[in-house]
Amino acid sequence: MEQIKSTEEYLEELELVDLEGQEVTVEMVVQKVSQEEEEEENENEEEENENEEESGEREKITVTLNSAAAPVTAANFVNLVEQNFYDALAFHRFVEGFVAQGGDPQGRDPDFLIEDLGSGKFINPATEAPREIPLEIQVADTGEIVYNEVVADPVELSHEAGVIAMARSQALDTASSQFYFTLDNVADQLDGGYAVFGEVSEGFDFVQEIREGDRILVARVVDGDISSRTSEIATESDLLNDWINADNEVKVSYVLSIDEDTENENDDSDADSAEDDIVETSILDDAILA
Repeated sequence: MEQIKSTEEYLEELELVDLEGQEVTVEMVVQKVSQEEEEEENENEEEENENEEESGEREKITVTLNSAAAPVTAANFVNLVEQNFYDALAFHRFVEGFVAQGGDPQGRDPDFLIEDLGSGKFINPATEAPREIPLEIQVADTGEIVYNEVVADPVELSHEAGVIAMARSQALDTASSQFYFTLDNVADQLDGGYAVFGEVSEGFDFVQEIREGDRILVARVVDGDISSRTSEIATESDLLNDWINADNEVKVSYVLSIDEDTENENDDSDADSAEDDIVETSILDDAILA
């Protein structure tokens, strides 16, 4: 029988900071890369689209994390944001009216196909092993935080439209870096089995427009007391400078890979068609499994 651990024991084991129940605010700048790539396919507007790419649609999304109801899950996300882990990562999964999912580190490689993402995790450089966190659910009626158990009772943080939660594989303790935004109320499908740890406080209209291939330029903590941090809370100016630099890096990677992508376009198309014929998953599995 697996030993039951406390919140404090999980935080210590995973080397995560105790956020002490505070709300922490994270801001992301997301670029509509998928929209730009669709436009580039129109040969008659190629020159115009190249100019549009330089000023492609970007929006800021503000996320408020609830470390009182999800202390380990929120601390894990903050730790990754503090390492600039999410910078330049793509959203690789979109299911209309359900979720938009990202956070696979393999998405930083411009040669890694979006459709192949979904299995990557954060690798702890100290151990060279994936860091995985437990399923963490707070029961609404009692306030008890339950670990690595599917909860049938009403939960404190429900899967309403516009929340952020962790993706995982079939095992309950396999969440790592991949997260998803809910695009509608999906409580009946996901509550009790997946860990919500915050909500989109600004920019949900843009979240609903996220599609596969759209990219996080930067993600920064802009409000919150993070005791282990070595840098200051990011300001609006910091966020602006960071996303300009990240945007330039994404453009360079895109230019370097575009020729090879064009050469392999026909081969990739054939492979995708073959895969579509043999792969069949449920909407639930397709949307949230890491």
